[in-house]
Amino acid sequence: MRERIFLMVLVYTAVLVYGLLRRNKAAAPRDRLVYVILLVGSLYLSLDFIVNQDWPDTYDFVPGFIKELAKKIDSFLDVKM
Repeated sequence: MRERIFLMVLVYTAVLVYGLLRRNKAAAPRDRLVYVILLVGSLYLSLDFIVNQDWPDTYDFVPGFIKELAKKIDSFLDVKM
């Protein structure tokens, strides 16, 4: 577990240092919001990696969003012989 914590501290230190050095004060608030949302999402997934628990992750959320669309595409592409 210590190795995972060290790895995440190293990665996020690099990400935040890069973000602070390259931040653009003229960036739109929308851009900053997207950056923060992506950072929070990656922090959640990193915590899931560190504690090694069975928390919900992207594989659990995606099917709920695309299930109906996938069924429609499948029925559209179905070939009757």
